[in-house]
Amino acid sequence: MSLYIMSRCLFRDFFQNLKIKFLKKQSTKIIWRICQTGFALFIIYALIISSAMIYFSSIPPEKGATSITLGAKVHHNGSPSKAIDDRTKTCYHYLKANPTTLAILSGGQGSDEGVSEADYMYNTLLKKGINPDRLIKEDKSTTTEENIRNSYKLIKENDLSENIAITTDSYHQLRARIIAKKQDIKGSIGAVNAKTYLWIYPTYFVREWFAIPYEIIK
Repeated sequence: MSLYIMSRCLFRDFFQNLKIKFLKKQSTKIIWRICQTGFALFIIYALIISSAMIYFSSIPPEKGATSITLGAKVHHNGSPSKAIDDRTKTCYHYLKANPTTLAILSGGQGSDEGVSEADYMYNTLLKKGINPDRLIKEDKSTTTEENIRNSYKLIKENDLSENIAITTDSYHQLRARIIAKKQDIKGSIGAVNAKTYLWIYPTYFVREWFAIPYEIIK
C-alpha cells in the first residue's frame, strides 16, 4: 500500500496517462471503474474497522475484574521485546491501582525464546514487589486464542471474577475481545492498553484489518 501511494506521487504523469489509455476502451473502462470502486470500498472498510478498534480499546474494565495480560516475544537470551516489556509494566501499574485484583500472565515458550512469556512477566512483577499470591501463570499458550481460552479455564478453576481486564496493545484489543466472546465469557470485557509507539501503528492496524474478519469467520 505504501509503495502504491509513493508510486502515485512520484510517477503522477505515468498513472495519469495510463488512466487515459484505460478510459479509451469500454472493456478497460469497466475494469478501471471496478478497481476504483473496490479501492473506495476497502478504504470505507478500513475506516469502519479502525474506528471499532479505537472504540473497543477505550472501554474500561469493571471494578474487581480479573486481569489477563497477553504475552509477546521474549528473545532467546531471555531479554524482553518492547511489546512484552510494555505490557508487563502496564500490568504492574494496573495491579498497583487495584490492590485486590488478581492477574493471569499468559504466554508459552517458543522455540526461539529463552523463557516462557508467562515466566518473564511473573519474575518481573515479583521484582517490582507484586505479591505472588496475586499472580497466576499460564505458560502453555502459543496464540492469542490459546491465551484467552487457557486463561478463562484458570478463571473458572480458581473461582475468579468473570469480568476481565485484557492487558495488551490498543490495536489488539478488538480481536482479543472477539476471541473472548467466542469463548463464551459471561462477564464484561475491559481494555487496559499498553504503551504503543506511534511508528508501529500503521503496520499493526493494517494487519488487524485482515486478522479481525478472519477471526470472525474461522
